[in-house]
Amino acid sequence: MKANRIFLHSCILAFLSAILLFGCGKSKTVVETKPYSPWDDPRIFEPGEHVDMTISAIRDKRVKFPMIPAKDTVASENSKGYYITSGLRDINEENQEFRQYASYIENSLKTIPVTVNNTSSRYDLIRTEDQSNADYLFSLAYGIGEPMVSDSTRKALIGDNYTAGSFWFKTPSQTNGTKTASYSRNIFLEIYDLKKPGNPMLAKITMTSLGTTGDFRQIFPYMIAASMPWSLEGITLQRYITFQSRNPKILSVLFGTR
Repeated sequence: MKANRIFLHSCILAFLSAILLFGCGKSKTVVETKPYSPWDDPRIFEPGEHVDMTISAIRDKRVKFPMIPAKDTVASENSKGYYITSGLRDINEENQEFRQYASYIENSLKTIPVTVNNTSSRYDLIRTEDQSNADYLFSLAYGIGEPMVSDSTRKALIGDNYTAGSFWFKTPSQTNGTKTASYSRNIFLEIYDLKKPGNPMLAKITMTSLGTTGDFRQIFPYMIAASMPWSLEGITLQRYITFQSRNPKILSVLFGTR
């Protein structure tokens, strides 16, 4: 009888120890993680949104930038190098934001095909970090104009004036009020020939978009995806474009993927 009591006592102690050890028998909560998708990137707009923009391009009709078949992954022996410089007064090529924007142009030239003579092609251009090794100079400038708002919206802080290449801009003022402001978002790309005397201009591309997004970090890649690189083909070109938020070209511009 005494042995039975000792055995029962031992079982009770073992049971209580198990409760303390495993948290009173509560099961652990399993948290499921969502698989990563590039569409979850915060720079990408929600499905159903779009960007409206106007593109104007002028190119010297005597100039043809080298091209290779879109399926080719390696540049040819006839490829040309280009260097991207800042066309902004107070921003140089080492500025982190500028380097990010320049990478979007590089990605568009490397990954987005254009159709030339019914053939899918891409530009045989290689970006270089040394201007002395470049054939072309790409001068990049960008800016956001004053917000277009109603009279009931009060301006709280006046923007700054600056030049962008051969253009003049004002950085947008901050505004207070309940009205929605629209912004004019602008990108300018001028291309010069570094191998000819005087470095003549070969092409000039102007991209303008009007919308409610005042964050240029988000709108810039969309404007590049909508306009590059096909705009280099236009001798005299002007086009209005509606670019959908989930167009696969935006992934090419953001991540350099084909």
